[in-house]
Amino acid sequence: MSGLKLNRDDFPGYSDEDIIGHYNTFTSFDIDSTGFISPENLLTVLTTMEVKDASPDMVKHIIEEVAILTGHDNDGKLSFRDYMQCVRFDHDAAAHNLALDAQEELRVSVREEEESMRESGRQSGVEPEEATDVSDAAPKAAPAAPAAPPAEPAPEPPAEEETRMRQSSLSIVTTVAAARIKAFQQVADDTAAKNKINAFKKAPPAYSGKMVNSEDMHKASLSKKLKAFETAAKFKGPIEMKKTWKQVGAGRTYAAATTIVATDGRKGPAAKKKITDLP
Repeated sequence: MSGLKLNRDDFPGYSDEDIIGHYNTFTSFDIDSTGFISPENLLTVLTTMEVKDASPDMVKHIIEEVAILTGHDNDGKLSFRDYMQCVRFDHDAAAHNLALDAQEELRVSVREEEESMRESGRQSGVEPEEATDVSDAAPKAAPAAPAAPPAEPAPEPPAEEETRMRQSSLSIVTTVAAARIKAFQQVADDTAAKNKINAFKKAPPAYSGKMVNSEDMHKASLSKKLKAFETAAKFKGPIEMKKTWKQVGAGRTYAAATTIVATDGRKGPAAKKKITDLP
C-alpha cells in the first residue's frame, strides 16, 4: 500500500527485526487496516486507553507535530514511513539529551573537584613559627611569612548552552500502547486477539504481571506536551526549556523533568510585588 515501502538506506541503524517490530506496532494503531494511522484510528486508541481530554483536536496536533519534527508533510495521516521517521527522530532526540545530561554531570563533577582542591590548599597553609634566640646580642629572626593561598583560577567565559531536543507526543502514546499490547498478548486467546482494539484496554484481572511504570504519568505528560506544542505555535517570543525536579514513586525520590516555558525575553526572576499591588 501507499507509504508502506521503506528505503532501507534511510534507516541503516535498524535491523530487519527492528523494522518488523515497529511495523507490528504500526499495524496495531491501523485499526481499519488501511495502511495508514488516521486521526480516527488514533482517537479510538486514545479513548480506549482512557487518555484524559482525548479529542479530535488532540489527535490533529499529534499528527501535525510529527510532520513538524520530521520535516515531512503527512497529509493529516501517518504512513509507515512517517511513523519510522518519527521513531528515528525520537531515538536521536533521546541520545542527544542523554549526551547533554552526561556533559552537565561532568561539568558539575569538575567544579566540585576544583573547589575541593582549593579548600584543601587553604586549609594546608603553613602557620608562622617563632624564631629561636641564638644570643642576647643577636637580633631575633623575623618570623616566616605565611604561605600565600593558591590563586583563584580566572573565571571561564560561559559556554553556549546546547538546547535539549523535544521528543514527540506520539512516542508517549506508543510507550503506553506497547505495554498494553504486551499484557494483552499474555492473557488473550486467539479469538479475542483478532479484535485489535482490545489490546489498548487495561489488562484484565487475570493478568498478574507488572505493567509499565507510571502509566498515568505518561498520559499526563501527553497533555503537557501538546499544551506546550500549542503554546509554541501561538507564542511569538522565545521558548525556554527549564530543568525541574519532582518526587516520584512510593519512595518519593526525586527525578529530573523538563518544562517548556514561554518567556517575554526578560532574564532572572520577576520583580517583587507589594501587597497593595495584588488584586
